[in-house]
Amino acid sequence: MITTDELRAIPAFARLAPEAIDYLVRSVEDIHLVPGEYFAHEGDERALFIVIDGRAELTKVVNGEERVIGERVPGRFFGEVPMTLSTPFPASGRAAEPTRIIKLDVTVFYSLAAMAPSVPAFVASLARRYLDWLQTVAAEQAEPEVRVVAPRADRRAHELTGFLTRNQVAFEHVPVEPAGDGAQHPVVELPDGRRLENAGLREIAAAVGLEVEPSQRDYDVVILGAGPAGLTAAVNAAAEGLRTLVVEHLAPGGQAGTSTRIENYTGFPFGISGDELASRALKQARRLGAEIVVTRTAESLRPGGREIELDGGDVLRAPVVVVATGVEWRTLQVPGIDRFLGSGVYYGAARSDSAVARGAESPSWVPATRRDRPPSSSRASRGR
Repeated sequence: MITTDELRAIPAFARLAPEAIDYLVRSVEDIHLVPGEYFAHEGDERALFIVIDGRAELTKVVNGEERVIGERVPGRFFGEVPMTLSTPFPASGRAAEPTRIIKLDVTVFYSLAAMAPSVPAFVASLARRYLDWLQTVAAEQAEPEVRVVAPRADRRAHELTGFLTRNQVAFEHVPVEPAGDGAQHPVVELPDGRRLENAGLREIAAAVGLEVEPSQRDYDVVILGAGPAGLTAAVNAAAEGLRTLVVEHLAPGGQAGTSTRIENYTGFPFGISGDELASRALKQARRLGAEIVVTRTAESLRPGGREIELDGGDVLRAPVVVVATGVEWRTLQVPGIDRFLGSGVYYGAARSDSAVARGAESPSWVPATRRDRPPSSSRASRGR
């Protein structure tokens, strides 16, 4: 339990009246954290935290990566922006070493404000300085890792840019006239100077640093499919120390990765975009030790030998296989229509399509077939 002397050591509380200090002693939460343990997550409900001992890090997801954007040492506050503006947390907080913090929830903070108006004024001044810093961080643009050179209305380019977007690979799309440079499009230009002309997704995935080959042959758990269910299974398995592999044919997130907003996923009371949900689950699974390979599919399961054969002939062994392959939507059954995918024919309007559509005239991008809502079960083929 926090003491009066410890609270008086915090400059903002040093001159509080005895009744205000006594109220804080009785009301604040005294929290002890181990290194790496989070006490607040981006998007959480507002509260005010103060570091008593140790050191806390502030982190924020910027361009798909969690970055440390600041730290808090004894006597420093965190949560001043949400408390001042009545908004969720704009960043996360975690212990960088064994750390002790106190937490003032909304009720405690406003009760204290009524007894000591100097406290909310001080917190508001901290919020103004912190907001200036957050605006600078949020304005940073991702440096493209690759360049995709292809005609804007090109089926292969549409497939490739969607693949890179959903796998969180930063790229620049350079539109060219069809056959204008004599190259076989799409052309992928890599930072090391290599050019891949009309390459397959697996070759491109390996070139940009995505995992396409399992690192071993024996696992405790192999999960087929990296949608929300598959990634959740990976998090739970890896958290138990099991050797875990996730096999995904396209990109982590599955169908959910194309959803603008998901309102019914546990733990996100205000909803979350599909790509953000996939990004968080993927980072959590990898942090816990799960291995995720993309552009791979399972060709057969052999329960007798506990074997899984992947496309290409790789054979894995695992006593547990979790099948989480989700759904695959039916497409328009018109002969030859695949030639026009990304060039006049589109299914829905996923975020992964935005990189191709940016800057285009709107009449050119009206989809011939709309899939704004998932088809009913009678129109969707289950599995892959």
